[in-house]
Amino acid sequence: MFAAHKFTLDSGQRTLTYDQWSEYKGQTYYFCSLGCKKAFDKEPEKYVEKTQE
Repeated sequence: MFAAHKFTLDSGQRTLTYDQWSEYKGQTYYFCSLGCKKAFDKEPEKYVEKTQE
């Protein structure tokens, strides 16, 4: 997994949730924004290569 659904942002225990995600070749990828998701969906191989470095 390359990102978590939730993570602790600071000691105040605020959490963020990610509603933006895509599946590609059996792997789920999570994004912080719709813009990032759209960029990934357009050219997934460009970004998958970076996660495997």
